Amino acid sequence: MLLRTMMQEAHERIAAIRAGLAADDWDGLLREAQALRAAAGTVGLTGLEQCAEHLAQVSRPDAVGALEKLEEAWSAAERAVEQEHPGASVGAAED
Repeated sequence: MLLRTMMQEAHERIAAIRAGLAADDWDGLLREAQALRAAAGTVGLTGLEQCAEHLAQVSRPDAVGALEKLEEAWSAAERAVEQEHPGASVGAAED
């Protein structure tokens, strides 16, 4: 149950990060990236954790590329979680 909750929250945080970038809400984007990093680390999704940390540290011009890498890591994490824990994933981050 914890994993499913974290996956749902990660899905929502990535959407919020995307919206923050589109709205030039840098503070909101950083807050969501840091929260995502912590949550991913808690459940052992290190690739997602590292990408979220990187996004929180890049300059604004580099944020689009960092977000793309984060979304790729999210997709990989979802596939891995679904394989190990069927039913725990929530769908693609692009919803």
